[in-house]
Formats: sequence, C-alpha cells, structure tokens
Amino acid sequence: MFRFLIPFSIGILIAIHSQDWIRCFIAISTSGFLLSVLFTVKNYATGKYAQRWLAGIPFYWCFAGLGFVVTWFHQSIRYKDHFVLETAVTSPQFFVITLIDPPALSSKGFRITATVDARKDSGTWIATRGKLLIYLNDSLRKGDYHIGDQCIIYGQPFRVTSSGNPGAFDYSQYLMGKGIYHQAFLKNDKLVLLQKGDSKSMYAIAVILRDLFLEKLKRFIHDPDELGVAGALLLGYEDWLDPDLELSYTGAGVLHVLCVSGMHVGLIYAILAYLLSFMEKKKWLRPLMFTLLLFFLWFYALVTGFSPSVVRASAMFTFVVMGKWLNREANIYNLLCSSCILLFAMNPFLIMSAGFQLSFLAVCGIVFIHKMILPIFTISNRFLFMTWELISISLAAQITTVPLSLLLFHQFPNYFLIGNLLIIPLSTLVMYSGLIFLITDWIPYVGWLVGKATTIGISCLNGLVVFIGNLPGAVTENCFISFAEMCCLYGIMLFFILWVIHKMRSLLFAWMVLVICFLGFRISLLTDAANENSLTVYNSGNHTLISTIRNGTVTVLADSSCPQKTISNATSEHLLANMINNRKNAFIQPNSITFIKSNHEIKIIHIKGWQKTANSELSQSIISSKVLVLGGDLNGKAKDILVNIQPETVIFDASCKSYQVNKLEEEFKLSGINTHDVRKQGAYKINYSKTNEWKRIVHTDAFFGLFK
Repeated sequence: MFRFLIPFSIGILIAIHSQDWIRCFIAISTSGFLLSVLFTVKNYATGKYAQRWLAGIPFYWCFAGLGFVVTWFHQSIRYKDHFVLETAVTSPQFFVITLIDPPALSSKGFRITATVDARKDSGTWIATRGKLLIYLNDSLRKGDYHIGDQCIIYGQPFRVTSSGNPGAFDYSQYLMGKGIYHQAFLKNDKLVLLQKGDSKSMYAIAVILRDLFLEKLKRFIHDPDELGVAGALLLGYEDWLDPDLELSYTGAGVLHVLCVSGMHVGLIYAILAYLLSFMEKKKWLRPLMFTLLLFFLWFYALVTGFSPSVVRASAMFTFVVMGKWLNREANIYNLLCSSCILLFAMNPFLIMSAGFQLSFLAVCGIVFIHKMILPIFTISNRFLFMTWELISISLAAQITTVPLSLLLFHQFPNYFLIGNLLIIPLSTLVMYSGLIFLITDWIPYVGWLVGKATTIGISCLNGLVVFIGNLPGAVTENCFISFAEMCCLYGIMLFFILWVIHKMRSLLFAWMVLVICFLGFRISLLTDAANENSLTVYNSGNHTLISTIRNGTVTVLADSSCPQKTISNATSEHLLANMINNRKNAFIQPNSITFIKSNHEIKIIHIKGWQKTANSELSQSIISSKVLVLGGDLNGKAKDILVNIQPETVIFDASCKSYQVNKLEEEFKLSGINTHDVRKQGAYKINYSKTNEWKRIVHTDAFFGLFK
C-alpha cells in the first residue's frame, strides 16, 4: 500500500498548490487506469521483472491523478454555486446559514462556523454552498446558538488572507484545510435565529454528550489547572487549559499526553476488547462484538472532535477489527498506509495538518525503529524489561518526529525520556480512572472514590510535569532548520536504517551524500543570515511594525501602543531564520518622520501621520528615496507628499485606514509610482547590498511644520 500512498499524496499536494488543472488530471487518472487494465490483461504485470516494474507505472499514474481529482472535488470554492464568486459579493447581503460546530469564544466575542445555504441577490434567494467563519462581538450570546441552528445574517464575507509576514503561521492555509475560505465580522443584531436545529444528528448528540461529561468534571474538580488537564486528557477539550501549564507540558516533552491521540484510542480499544471478549467465543455474537467495537471507537473520535491523530488511530483499529472479523491477519505496514489513503480520500487537506503529520511519523517510528532499538539490551527482569520497552518506544517516536518538530516549533525537550518514563504510566492510570468516573459518577461512594483518585492522579501529573519542565536546561530553544535541511535529516535517517538492515555499500554512499547536502544547506543558511541586509514592513493588525537587519543586528520599530505579543507573532519566525544575535527596540511616535540613511543618502522614509496643511519649512529641495512608508492618519493628497519627496515605491503600513489607502493608491499610480498595501498584499521586504551603512534619524513634530 505504501507504493500507492506516495503517488496519491503527490496528487493531493499538486491539487492544493496548483490552479484549475482538473481536466488534465481526470485524463491522467483515466489513461492510467486504462493502461493498468491493458497491462494486466496482456500479462505484462506477471511477466519478466523488467516488465513488471514497467507495468506498475500506470498504476502510480492513476493514483496520482486520483489524488488530484479527489482534492479538487473537496474544494467547495471551485464550484459555480459557491456563495462568493469573484464578483458576486461586493457589498453586504443577506445569507441563510446553518451552524455546523458549537460556538467558541474568541478574543472579542465568539465565533461560529456555518454552511451558507442561500444568498439573496436582487430580491431573489439563490441556493449556494460553502463554509463561512463568522465573528460576533458579544460573548454573552454564545449560549443562544447550537449545532444545526438555521440563521439569517446580513454582512459582507471577506476572503481569508495570509499576513504575508516572513515565516509566520499561515492562518488562511489552516482554514483552507477545514474547507473555509471566507470570514465575516458582524454585530449581534446582524444575526437572527430562524429556527432551532435538529439535535438528533450523530454529531449533535456527540457534542451534547461531551458537554454533559464536561459538566460532570466541572462539578467534581474545582482546581482550574486540574480541570483543564482532565478535559484535555479525557475528552480533547482544550479551552480550559492554562497556557503556562501547557508550556510546562511542552518543556517536559509530554504535550502529546494532553492531545487526544492514538494512545488514547488504543486504551479505549483495549478496554472494549477486554469487556467484549466473551462474545468472541460464540460465533453468533462475533458480528455484534465487532460492530460494537467499531461503533464505540468512532463515537469516541466524534466526541473528541475528530482530531487528526484520533481519526488516524481509529482508522487503523478499524482495519484491525475488520481483519479479525474476516479471520485475516493484518500487516501493520499495510494498516498504516491503508488508513492514510482512506483518511486522505475523506479529507485530502489532512495531509497539511501538523498534528496528523507528527502522529503518523510517531507511529512510523514505533513500527519501524522500535524493533531495532529493543534488542540492544536483553533483560530478563519483567519490570526492567517493561521500563526499557517504554524507553525504546519513546526514543523511536522522538527520532522520527524531531526533524519536523524542529521545523515547526524550533525547540527540543532535553528531558523527554524522563518525562515519558514517569508521565505515560501515570497518565494511563488517570485515563482509565477518569473514564470510569464519567460512567459511574452517579453511583454513591463509587463515583466519589474514583473521582477522588482521578483528581489526585491529575494533581500528581501536573506536579511532575511542572518539576521536569522547570529543571535547568529543560528545553533547547531557537533551533531553526529549513525545509531542505529537514528533508535531508529524514533522508539521512532512512538510508542509515536501510544500511543497518541490508549492509549495502550503495546505501552508505547515499547516506554520506545526504550528510554533505545537509552541511551544505546549513552553511548556505548561515552565510545568508550573516549577509542579510534588509528592511521589512510587517502586517501587524492596526499597528506600525518595521524591522531593519544588518550584520546579525536587528532594529525593530513599532508603535508605542503595539502589544508585545503582536510584535512577537509577526517577527519571531523571521528573526529566528536570520540568526539574530543583537536586537534593538525603538518606538515610532505619532506625527513623526523617520529617515533611514545609507552611504549618506536617504533610502527609506517613514511618515507617521500626514495632514492637509503640508508646507516646505523643513526642506526647500526634493528628497529622493527608494521607499516611502506611510502610516497612521493620512489626511491629505498624494500631490502634497510629492512636492518634497520623490519615492520609487510607496508602502502603506498596517496602521493606515483602508479608505484613505484606496484613495492615495489611485493618486500615486497616476503619478507612475508603485504602491504596496501590507494589509491587502502582505508584508513588504526589500534587500540592500552589504556595503550600505544604515543610520536612523527621527524628527518628531518637525516635518514641514505640519504636526500640531
């Protein structure tokens, strides 16, 4: 199955990152299928070895095309009846929506995810499809809406766009994986409930049950930290988790314990298989046993929100159950690949989920590498053997996930072995006792006793995690690697394992080539970082945020009102990639001008605020600059600016008002000057030569005498 998973995945990735090539890939898939049938009928697939591998090419061809086609049909925005076409919604309109997820709290109110069933256009209702993310500004009304409710809204959907900040998290790509391409910001009076939803659907029942279980936990567990861990560990509900405690779990290398994952599904499966084992001995009860196993596995996945790792594990156990039902032994490698193909067919965007990728790699490590590590020590003592087995499993999972973890999170938990050795057995006991509590809480004394044991276990769990996470040197931070380096690391790992198994000289040679490639990429990255000499204007909400980098030193210019979290979110990945050694911070005051000089020439000018009453008191000559960055309130015309400044490019930072930018953009373009709006087009970056010396000069309330 692995041979089919690779081309299927390639087809999915091409579809995600390409334009409308659907006809081409339908032809590819069809021709591949027909050639496969032809080669099979003509016995090319059963002939000589050379013919067999040649006959396999159309099969891979077919699966690549199939992956593309499946992904294309999952993208609702490609359909003509999507609620937002290229020119369909340019002003607020009426939409009929149906909620598909429970409302969730946001920073300024709450948000709902809904399907758009109809759009009113020129007095006529038009049936539509597609998902919409809606933000509302009053969190007190969150409890008024539930899954399945049908509402009518009045607003204008906007395409979700990326911030464009170098290396920053791409929120639009994240939402695209959920089938969401548009969002709307509404006041509460723009959302009206039409009718209550049907609470009899499977998903609605699962959400009701999850909320019921959460209420049980809330009534019994009063400590906020313990309650947050209980909700995450048992039900995958992370809204109650304290961010500082979550960081402690990350530092201890056991954050996977709080993410409902394959381990949790395995424990559920073990409990169910044990409780239902009496049915296996009676032939007429076997179908009922396997049906109940499948039902409860997928119902648990449903209650926990279908997290990628749970879905992957549930799919794998589904194949295990089906194999037992049909009296066939399941190959673990085929199980893993088959579950991936099944999940990608249901949701191709799962391939872009970091949670799924890490879960898949961890299972690969446990399946492939664990059996190579375990025989290193032969231990007869049962307790010591179980301890070594847990250590070898942790090592195997860590080995296969560390390159991707470094790429995504740029840190490494140094005490992960200690953490997993202590935390996993304890979290398993807490998991079992917690599930028993949720079922038996209504039984006098029994429910209290099991609940108390669960609470004590969670308290010990948190204490151990905080202790390990706070040890000196618990986390190695700022470990930046590029995508190319990550690929090299996985290649090095793969060829080394193959060499250990087969002892072939060619494999060792390939391993050495990849090591050299990795070192080459690393040297190139360090060289580029040392030579970085650039200016970047970030897309940072409603604030001005600019960085200048030269010789490993960065100067970050920001509004005095810009929150530190906003600065960190916008700049951290960019600065980490450039190996910044020294950092200077400076604030841009309202009504000010900043000159950045290079070789005694003004290259960059930043103006914070512009008024109509500009005059030439500061300079009688025209200032030429490479870039002019405008921010704040731009209450004037382009011609007033061009009287004294002649820029090649005008940049509007994120603090500008949209209606002023739209007006000024047209005026600058009429003068033949390029413009860039970071809020619409993403961050703007310009590189300069290494020989330039930058000098920053700030004038406040002194530009043309126009700031009062």
